Amino acid sequence: MATGPIYSCKSDKQRYRWASLKRQANGGPCVVKQSNNWYLELLLGMRDMLPMSVAAATYGLAFGLLATQSGFNIFQTISMSALVFGGSSQLVAMEQLSIGLGAASAILAGSALNMRILLVTATMRNVLAARPWWQVGLGTFFATDASVALMQSAKPRNMTTSYWYFLGGGASLYVIWIAVTAIGAIVSLSLIHI
Repeated sequence: MATGPIYSCKSDKQRYRWASLKRQANGGPCVVKQSNNWYLELLLGMRDMLPMSVAAATYGLAFGLLATQSGFNIFQTISMSALVFGGSSQLVAMEQLSIGLGAASAILAGSALNMRILLVTATMRNVLAARPWWQVGLGTFFATDASVALMQSAKPRNMTTSYWYFLGGGASLYVIWIAVTAIGAIVSLSLIHI
């Protein structure tokens, strides 16, 4: 089993579970202690990503609406969100495809826009170091502005984060992104048939 941190508060070193994590009667900061609870870290990352997921959800909903109005069917819309997982690059690629410029143009435009992810992923070097290739690949796939911001925001709060925390945040954002894309596509198709 992989080792990872569990959160406890500085004053009394008392450990907290997921629901009461980082809460202390006097409001003091919490720190991380080593533990074998990688799944707890995964859940913490998911929970901490929820506020940022709300903002991403509006963007995913808009993509679902626009994609179906541009001629994509539900399967194509959801597949694009699942495979690309990049809001602005998806919108640019969708525009390229909808005006008939072809797949090569869409891939090139979307890739050019997402080149910044290389820099974003470079900031995650410490989290991804010494991981098996498949975990590095999965971590790189989940490296978005929001997931990296989640990791960076943990530092001022005296939290040490790990791969599993990062993965939990990225995975929850991914699931929400696909779900709201599907909702947007379904709503758009429903409006077309009214």
